[in-house]
Amino acid sequence: MNTLQVWSLVLGTLAPIVISWIQQPKWPDWLRAIVTALFCLVVGFVNVWLNGELASAADWVSAVGIVFIAAVATFKGFWQATGLTQKMEEKTSPGQNPHNNPPAG
Repeated sequence: MNTLQVWSLVLGTLAPIVISWIQQPKWPDWLRAIVTALFCLVVGFVNVWLNGELASAADWVSAVGIVFIAAVATFKGFWQATGLTQKMEEKTSPGQNPHNNPPAG
């Protein structure tokens, strides 16, 4: 694993925390999924840029893919179980009634 891939994995693992600050409980699931995908795309791009590897399309695709997969996997396997992301989403959405679906992130 190279440095770019390691950072992609770390950033993807932490992404659900930031995504929960952005997302709103009233949003439909399809919009929440799009926000998650776009966030991972931006994080992957910035990671590649900071690592100075923009010339390689393979690195760009790899970084974005690792960020996205890590974000979804750690959300489902860890963050959702802790309840932290749901609490953060509720705190950044005062006065809204969160629906029962977990964040798509």
